[in-house]
Amino acid sequence: MRIALCWLAVCLPLTSAAAKFDAASIRPVEAPEHNATTFAGRLLRVTPGRVQADTASLRTVLERAMEIPRSQLIAPPWTRDVYVQITATFPPDAQPEVPAMLRDLLAQRFHLVYHAEDRPTEIVKLERADNLNVALDLPRASQPASPSILPSGDAKTMRIHYVITDTSAALALFLGKEVGRTVVDEVNLPEPHVYAWDSYPLARASESIDPTLPPSVEDLQREVQDQGLRKIGLRLRSAKGQAKHIIVDKLDKQPTEN
Repeated sequence: MRIALCWLAVCLPLTSAAAKFDAASIRPVEAPEHNATTFAGRLLRVTPGRVQADTASLRTVLERAMEIPRSQLIAPPWTRDVYVQITATFPPDAQPEVPAMLRDLLAQRFHLVYHAEDRPTEIVKLERADNLNVALDLPRASQPASPSILPSGDAKTMRIHYVITDTSAALALFLGKEVGRTVVDEVNLPEPHVYAWDSYPLARASESIDPTLPPSVEDLQREVQDQGLRKIGLRLRSAKGQAKHIIVDKLDKQPTEN
């Protein structure tokens, strides 16, 4: 009986009375054109006190709500083709609760039900690139800072400059969101350091790409990030492991009224 109750607790919408937006609107919209000029509108943007998305796919919203690498989110394929517009407000100091607020919003409006389980999967290890004889000489920092991601150039020559000022564990968590897989920290630097490297956009520029087709989006993104990280003495290496997966059990295609 105890096991059954635990299973039920996992499979119910996991929301908290405190994790709610002050006000929120979510409504279906037409699918956008997939080009560079509309890419920004397909993002779910979080700023102090506000969540905004003009034409975000339900898949994008789920990924942000679950705080899990995209390859470990098992959701209906149609979530890539259903788009919504979201405007929501919250107390500025409650930004860490935004994922829980999004889960609550999806549970209320789309009747989201999901559960978590560990599964064998491809993971990525963040390691020192010792075999390349690259010295790990990183600037120390007194305290963590917000990530800086600065793109430059046009659609063909765009480069992205990353600056992460935090622990190596926090760097691994950030990279997991970029490459779409769990990144395990094996650098083990508990003090904040400044990690700065250059990369370029690949594959994530379009939600129409199917990440299940070889070579996967995750593999390509790992390679792209690995190239930049090796210049500061780090690398990303694929490995086999266990990782938490989120499985969507129920999700309506149309939301209830605002």
